[in-house]
Amino acid sequence: MTPEERTAYAKDLAAKSAALRKPRGSPRLGKPKHLTNAQFDAAVEAQRPVVAKIMKKMAQRGELPDDSDAVEALERVLLVLRSPVPVADRTAAARVILDFTKTKPTARTESTLKTAEDYLDEMAREG
Repeated sequence: MTPEERTAYAKDLAAKSAALRKPRGSPRLGKPKHLTNAQFDAAVEAQRPVVAKIMKKMAQRGELPDDSDAVEALERVLLVLRSPVPVADRTAAARVILDFTKTKPTARTESTLKTAEDYLDEMAREG
């Protein structure tokens, strides 16, 4: 092979491999395979009024964070929760919502250690 033939062969091989690496369609993360992009977008848009209603109720109850970015993030996560996405994504969204809105119980430890004097007083009362 001459250098020119080798160069042409390398270009041809690179073009073929690039065609093989080309993605089929445009995959959207989180979109179910049985829905088209238009169907998925329509399903998400149908949930926007429901999410707005939920956010309004949360605002009336005073459950929204003070930061506007946090409110926007919470609204986005609610939209993910209400959208037809995989169950793992909805579960993660539900956990984020609970972390945002519900306070975690405080860890309380009670000290039940008795001092030597308390122990001796108890023994004196028994006997």
